[in-house]
Amino acid sequence: MQQTPLGLFWARAATTIPIQRETCSVEQMHQLSIEREYSKGQVKRAGRLLSARVQRSSEVEEAFRVMHNWRFHHAYPMVRERAKLNKLAKETGGFTSGRVKRISSIRKKLARSTVELHQMQDLVGCRAILPTMDDLREVLSRYHSEETGGNVCRKTDYIAK
Repeated sequence: MQQTPLGLFWARAATTIPIQRETCSVEQMHQLSIEREYSKGQVKRAGRLLSARVQRSSEVEEAFRVMHNWRFHHAYPMVRERAKLNKLAKETGGFTSGRVKRISSIRKKLARSTVELHQMQDLVGCRAILPTMDDLREVLSRYHSEETGGNVCRKTDYIAK
């Protein structure tokens, strides 16, 4: 079978840390789950404050604490989804990657757009990179199955672009 360039898709969870499943047991992944410590209003205020240039103050330090908690509150679900995706991708010779958006990137996005911190949908993300488009379709189909229950928010065909 002839291989085509890498096909890939993003599976964004509402809430992940880029950790390979092999290095992290299910019990350890549950420990990664970070409880949300701040209200929606506090998250909104922190985002507004940190969208502009700031001077060090206790208010700014608290805003950074709120933002860090908000980011990592979303981490565990991505780890969970990436583990499912990684299992499927490996069966076809593919691999996955994932990330938590950097604070500097969040601040830049807040400064240049009307989206608020509590509305950001790309705080975390993972992707599967697969050898062929057929492999991509197979993994995507199995990821959507009832057994895995995965939800893909955006699929990008980088080959067709």
